[in-house]
Amino acid sequence: MFLETTGGTLLIAGLILAVYMVTASGFPHLHNAHEILGFFIVILMAVTLVIGVLIRRVNAPKNTVRVSHRWLGGISIALTALHIVLGVMILTFILSR
Repeated sequence: MFLETTGGTLLIAGLILAVYMVTASGFPHLHNAHEILGFFIVILMAVTLVIGVLIRRVNAPKNTVRVSHRWLGGISIALTALHIVLGVMILTFILSR
């Protein structure tokens, strides 16, 4: 439960910070692969967190809910790694100008 709360809090903080930074830069939102992937990851992680909370509360077979939670979590981690690489590539491009 601690990890769920911490993850959810950091997810919201990251989203707020990202929106603020893009707005402050004057560029439009969701105009490159890094931003689009980040938006998708936020949605995917939110769904993963909700499914994680539902594991204890749902009457359906718990194994199905756990497996979907684990798969979504793994996919979220892999996409987040790709997201970081894209962000570093964009930052390198911007700083090399």
